[in-house]
Amino acid sequence: ETKTETINATGHKYLDGVCYVCGEKEPVIEYVEIYTAADLIAFANRVNGGDNTVNGKLMADIDLNGASWTPIGIYCPGGDATKSVYFGGIFNGNGYTVSNFTVSGTDCVGLFGYAEMATIMNLGVINATMTGWNAGAICGFAPTATIINCYAIGCNITGNTTNPIAENSEAVHVGAIAGSNAGTVKNCYAVNCTLSIS
Repeated sequence: ETKTETINATGHKYLDGVCYVCGEKEPVIEYVEIYTAADLIAFANRVNGGDNTVNGKLMADIDLNGASWTPIGIYCPGGDATKSVYFGGIFNGNGYTVSNFTVSGTDCVGLFGYAEMATIMNLGVINATMTGWNAGAICGFAPTATIINCYAIGCNITGNTTNPIAENSEAVHVGAIAGSNAGTVKNCYAVNCTLSIS
């Protein structure tokens, strides 16, 4: 189901839908509500199928029950770049969590694999295990993304040197929140997470 929600843009101060500094109208976004594991899988498939600027919002805690997860946003280092699809929308965890999943591969792994010009916020990842070239609980590879108010608890995150371009451990990036990030990470934390390189 798609609904609308108003969000504040950085630098604007809105009152009744209008910025009282510059007069700009408050932006309105559409988002997909995610209630179940099936909804989250459908959202990932939609993004990875090419509708990569769609926005999502969790409406409940999602337990993936140990399932093998395909990240939202796919990056193909050293391979066919046309197969890479970044997530470029807004994902609002709405204070909920995604838990109990595994993800492994030779590329970028996490709940989100590859995010560009995206905002991921208000989200927790719990008890996840992941192995990849760029590995992070929230996002594996986030070169221009913004990650705000997110956390990871009890995650095992491993950087894998056996991949198309990583010839040594210096080419591998591992983080509790993001594996590789040149954007913004703000108000995020991790508890009882294990980081390693294999």
